[in-house]
Amino acid sequence: MTHCAKYVQVVCLLASAVGVGGCAESDTQPRESIRDPLPLVSTITLKAEGEVSGAGRKGQDVILTIVAPDQNPGPYGGTRFDWSGMVLQARWNGHTFFAAGQLPPVGGHAEEFGTRNPLGYYEARVGETFLKIGVGQLRKPEEPRYWPDKHYEIVNAPRWRVIERPDSVEFFQEQVAVRGYAYEYRKKITISANPPGFMIERELKNTGEKMLETNFSCYPAVALDGRVIGPEYRVGFNFPPRVRGGGKLPDANAEIRGNELLFRHVLGEGLSPGGAITWDLEGYAQVETKEIRIGNRISGTQLTMLPDYGFFRFVLSATGASISPQPHLEIALKPDEFKKWKTQFVFTGP
Repeated sequence: MTHCAKYVQVVCLLASAVGVGGCAESDTQPRESIRDPLPLVSTITLKAEGEVSGAGRKGQDVILTIVAPDQNPGPYGGTRFDWSGMVLQARWNGHTFFAAGQLPPVGGHAEEFGTRNPLGYYEARVGETFLKIGVGQLRKPEEPRYWPDKHYEIVNAPRWRVIERPDSVEFFQEQVAVRGYAYEYRKKITISANPPGFMIERELKNTGEKMLETNFSCYPAVALDGRVIGPEYRVGFNFPPRVRGGGKLPDANAEIRGNELLFRHVLGEGLSPGGAITWDLEGYAQVETKEIRIGNRISGTQLTMLPDYGFFRFVLSATGASISPQPHLEIALKPDEFKKWKTQFVFTGP
C-alpha cells in the first residue's frame, strides 16, 4: 500500500527586537495571505511524507524550508535577490542538500532578475526610481553604473500575495507602472516525495507600456551533507562542458574530463573570505534539455538540477562551502506578453 500525505506548515517568529512570537497552524485547505515587507524572521516549511511499504515501514520525508517574502533577507540588504521562494534548506533521508547557516545566496537557493540592467535603471535620473523584479521600486543614486551587490534605497516594495496548499506554496507580486514599466510575477514551489525533490515554476507578465527586457539567473549553493567542496565531489552534465572561448580551466583547482568537472584539491585555501572561483562554461547548446548533477562519493548523495529553458550563459562558481551552477535566461516581452519557465530539483542517495 502506498501513502503520500503532504501538508504545509507556516512558522512565524518575530525578531527578538520585536519581542513577540506567533505560529499559524497547518491545515488541508488552500490559505491566502498578504505579506507586507516587514522586518520579520519568517519561514514556510513544506513537508512531503515518503511512501509506506506493505511491511509498514515508513519512507523518508522531504522537508523544504523557505524564507517568507515578508522578510527583507540576505547579506545584500534585500535589494538584489527576488524575495519570494528563497530556499534555506532541503532535507531528505537524513541528508541535507544546500549550504547551511547562511541566508541565500551564501546558503540555500536564491534567484535574481536584472543582473546588470534592472528595468528603467539607465533611463532614470539621479534621485528617480527603477524596478528590480521580485523586490520593488529602488532609488537611483549618483553612480556610473548599476552594482548588484550594493544596497539601494527601497522606495516601495509591493506586498506579496501568498497562497499555501497541501503540497505547495505560491507567491504573487504586482508592480504598478514606473515610467512605463510594470509587471506581474508569480512563483510556485511544489514539493514531491516521488521522485524526492521540488519544482520551482515561474511566470512573468509585462503589464506596462514599454518593452520588458531583462535577464534571470538562479544561485543554488549546493553542499551535500555540509561536506567541504573538494575531490569527493563531481559535477556532471548531459553535454560536454568547455570553457567559453576555448582552452582549459583557468586555474589548477579543477579539470574537465568528458562530461564531468572534477576538483583536484579541497577548495578554500588561498581564497579570500567569501571568495569564489568561477568558470564561464559553454557546450549546452548541443542539447535541448539540460541536466546538471552534483554528487558526493562519500555521502553517496546527488542533487540533479533540470531547468526547462535555454541558456544564454552558464556559470559554475565554487568555494570551500558550496558549488553553485548558475544558468542565465534572457527575457524579452512586449506589452501583455508573458513567459513561463521552471526548474526541477531531484534528490538521490542511500
